Amino acid sequence: MVEQSLPAGFRFGKLKPEHNSLLQSKWHYPLVAPSLQYYANAIKNLSNLAIYNEKDEIVSWAVIKALGDIGHTYTMPEYRGRGFASMITAHLAKRMIDAHTTPYVSIKIQNEKSIKVHEKVGFTPYEGPHVDFYPFVTKV
Repeated sequence: MVEQSLPAGFRFGKLKPEHNSLLQSKWHYPLVAPSLQYYANAIKNLSNLAIYNEKDEIVSWAVIKALGDIGHTYTMPEYRGRGFASMITAHLAKRMIDAHTTPYVSIKIQNEKSIKVHEKVGFTPYEGPHVDFYPFVTKV
């Protein structure tokens, strides 16, 4: 796993209940959009990580979902290209490894940007069967 340090002025933290609507609004697949209740549960009960700027505004986030995969990863457009999604993914993957769990993600095959982010962190494509999502695992 490749871990990076945050630039000055940014900090890690947990998602907050007030981010519920924001998370839902950034979901790219409206036909399978999780409900506000789903996100409220994820924020309250699931392992998650966010990056905040110096104004305490959320910049990027991800969640270890109920089935154990890292997902719902998103970086606000004005902060893209700085490696924030990679940093969050690496930290969540390390949490999973420390808990003796194999980190994995499920990425839509067409989502080339997400595939590149996860390969940069150290995930490799799973060589087994897949349907519309492309599972990636880490080499532990």
